[in-house]
Parts: sequence; C-alpha cells; structure tokens
Amino acid sequence: MPRLVVVKPTYWLQTSSSGLELYMWSDVVAVGVNDPNLFANNLIWPGYVLYVITYQSGSQVLRFAIMLPVVQQLRRYDITIFSALMTTKGTKLARDDYLNAVGLGYVVSPCWTVRYDGLKQYLGFVPVAYCSVVTTPMGTEEGDNGGPVYQLVRDPGGAPIGVMAYGVLSGGGVVGIGPFTSQVVNYVAPLDDLLTRVDVKR
Repeated sequence: MPRLVVVKPTYWLQTSSSGLELYMWSDVVAVGVNDPNLFANNLIWPGYVLYVITYQSGSQVLRFAIMLPVVQQLRRYDITIFSALMTTKGTKLARDDYLNAVGLGYVVSPCWTVRYDGLKQYLGFVPVAYCSVVTTPMGTEEGDNGGPVYQLVRDPGGAPIGVMAYGVLSGGGVVGIGPFTSQVVNYVAPLDDLLTRVDVKR
C-alpha cells in the first residue's frame, strides 16, 4: 500500500502591524520524503540514534558508542514541564569528544514563540520561531542544529535499549520564562509539527 507523505510548511510569511514576518517551525529542514525519517543524517543510521555510554573507574573513563533503535515517536504534548530530553551532538562526535556527545535538558515550556525583532533592519522582515519547545541548556554549539532529540527507553535493570523520538534541535537563545529569567536555553521542533504521514489506498 502506498504512503502519502504530507509535509507541513516549514516557513510561511504573514504581515502584521510591525511589517513582514517570517514564521518557522524550525530553522532546519530535515524532512525525508521517500522514507520519512527525521533522525537520518550523516551521523545517524535510519531508525537508530547514536548514544554514548560512559563509565568511570577511578581516574579511568570508558566510553561505548552504541546505536539505539527508535521504538516510538512522541508528539509535542506527550511530554510535560520538567520532562528530560536528550540530544546527540554532532560537533562533539566530529571531534571524538564522546564524553560530552550526549546532552540533557529539561522542558520549561512546550510552546514558546521567539521573535527576532533586532534582525528586521538587516533582513527587511522579522524572523519568528513559532511554538518552539524550550529546554534548559543541553551544552550544544553551532553546528548541532538538526540533531535528534529523544527520551531513553531502559530495561528493568536501567540499561538503555532504545529511544522515543521527539524532535530535532532547532537553535538556542536567551529567554525569560517564569522563574527562568534571562536564561540560556535550547529550542526543539517536535516531529509532529514537521511531518505528518497519511496512509492512502491505490
């Protein structure tokens, strides 16, 4: 049976009293079409996420890179405030810095729209990141955007056995949300905002 892939617009323009505004779900375009899998890039096998396990014994640190299967896809509101989300950082892997390759953050807002009014004088329009999920800092840097954001699935003994795919990393900034005034944060674009798949019959 064929599968129709409907991709939501990643960017759209609208006008307001402040002029032209460019709205976006994410500042990265990571939508597969033939075999939709937003977790596929040069560091990630389709259907898997590279995860790093570290053990420290005295002064010795042992690191193991494993491929964890994606066992479930989460939607935006499957997570709650203070839920833990993880990301695998491509910049660290590229430098063989496996000890710091996995970042952890906690959700502080499931929907926060960020305006970049200061860029209007240079661009002629205001970029607006629409309804981003905001997390505490994951230790990311330039070049990590588009990386996978997920929750771990563990066996009864606590060992990681898979991931629940949630979204893709979509930048960062400084915002004030409740008690988190003027905090450095990361933005995440949930998968259900980027891709919708609908089965159709011939």
